[in-house]
Amino acid sequence: MARLTALPPLTTASGLTPAKNATVAARPPGHPEKILSLPAAPLDALSSPVVPAPAAPSALPPSRFPQAAAGTSVVDWTARPAAAQAVREDSGARPRRFAVVMIDTQFPSIHTPEIDAMAQVLQKANAKGVPVFEVTYKGGQTDQRLSTLRAPNWQERIDKKDFSAFDGTGLEDKVRSLGITDLVLIGYKQDVCVTATADSAAGLGLSVHASLSTMQTNVQVMDKGGLRPRTAAELADSDRYTAADFEQKGYHLQPLEALVELL
Repeated sequence: MARLTALPPLTTASGLTPAKNATVAARPPGHPEKILSLPAAPLDALSSPVVPAPAAPSALPPSRFPQAAAGTSVVDWTARPAAAQAVREDSGARPRRFAVVMIDTQFPSIHTPEIDAMAQVLQKANAKGVPVFEVTYKGGQTDQRLSTLRAPNWQERIDKKDFSAFDGTGLEDKVRSLGITDLVLIGYKQDVCVTATADSAAGLGLSVHASLSTMQTNVQVMDKGGLRPRTAAELADSDRYTAADFEQKGYHLQPLEALVELL
């Protein structure tokens, strides 16, 4: 039998040894938990450390993180002036029924602008009789700034023990029993529990609607010097990734006014 001789590995001009159909995985600065997978690149290009940022729209709502440096904003709010109307016109033969899911508002660290925006959603839901599902973590109590808005359309408070408001809570049965087709999600944290709930809802065939104005991520971060407030640029960066994630998954991310108009 002929003896096979191993060929030397293929290398690029810069000395790299790429895998077949290689992809590049990179962690964006300040986001060690987020990995971007990019399509296969020409062999010599693999030596470049430059990774393009994910495509994202352009401007934050005026009241959100006003201290953020130019260029850190994430959503082109002027591009969706008729978002609510478009959603309603896309209903086809299925009648749409909305509900609000308020997630983990037991944390007192939620800033007043987000609380005020959530209150606008809840007030509209109360006025229209839209069901509100109040979901808190391990027996936590909803922030008093919001619990004072409790009305007859609010459902019995739901206690959760995991990220998603659907995991082991019975929320799916409650939503199904009311014939809900669309969920408006508000609360904390946008990139953890709100996103997990959105993913669960989408997996159940429900349409997901949200606004960056009615969600909040961690406002503090632990670094070598201890716990410190996150900068406006860091918070805007978190919004940028949430916006890109929601858009990729087909969720409806809208300005506050359009979200309220849905109800």
